[in-house]
Formats: sequence, C-alpha cells, structure tokens
Amino acid sequence: MKYDLNTAPFDPELTPGARNAVKVCLRVQPSEKVTGFFYEAWWDIAASLVYELREAGSPTEGWTEVFTSEMGNI
Repeated sequence: MKYDLNTAPFDPELTPGARNAVKVCLRVQPSEKVTGFFYEAWWDIAASLVYELREAGSPTEGWTEVFTSEMGNI
C-alpha cells in the first residue's frame, strides 16, 4: 500500500527542522533529486521534508510503501 507524502498532513512544529535539513544541511538545489527512506513511525517527518523539498524547487514524488512484519526485517 502506498501513502502520498505530497499531501500528507504533518505537525507544523516539524517545519523549522525540515527546512534546516533541506536548505542548510543538505543544501538541496532546485534541479537535484533527493531520495529518502522512512519507517512508518516517521511519516510526519517524511511529509515535512517532502514539503520543504518542494518549497526548494526539488522535483518530488513523495510516497512511502507500507511494509508489514510478515515481510521480514527491513
């Protein structure tokens, strides 16, 4: 099952950290593509990062797959 991180809601308190990660730590440029892997528990963080990546002009396809314990350890 996929969840769209481009439209997922997230806690606004995550915005300053996500903005710092994208603009200061990673220094993402508009033409750069970024790939991130997130666990289900981190969807809030993932959604905030995808939002800031879009704000920086980076092309995004923000989605995440749901992995179950039946699929084994990841």
